Amino acid sequence: MNIFLSLLLFFSPLSPMSDIPSTAIWLGHGHDLIEAEKLLPGHVLDKRILALSPYDFVRLKSAIEGETGVCEWAITSAVNKCVDEMKMRVDIAINRESRQGELISAYETRLKTIEDELDSTRFKNELLLWSTITLGILSAVSITIIVR
Repeated sequence: MNIFLSLLLFFSPLSPMSDIPSTAIWLGHGHDLIEAEKLLPGHVLDKRILALSPYDFVRLKSAIEGETGVCEWAITSAVNKCVDEMKMRVDIAINRESRQGELISAYETRLKTIEDELDSTRFKNELLLWSTITLGILSAVSITIIVR
């Protein structure tokens, strides 16, 4: 039995990552490998890609493959960012509601002022109209009296 277990241990890979090339990142069981593609200067791209320097690629590979908590940290960080953004949007919406009340009252005051000015202008226009009619009649009467 010991020989069988020794042979099984000897022929089994040391870790699931032992057969992964150095140009690929292993995300775990059930996920495809992320394969790196080496680009040379002047290489023309036919699709959008994200380029990393070799140093940054090694750091990223080490962080993802060597640390099991990185995915949990990334998810927690993304969720916290979404929650913070949501709280900010709620605050904006609540403040907008109170500000809209202030804007409505300001517009009501402005409308009242403009309506008062319009009424005053209408009164002045009617006064000028009747003054012009009266002066026209007086002019016609005076000319008629002078001509006779």
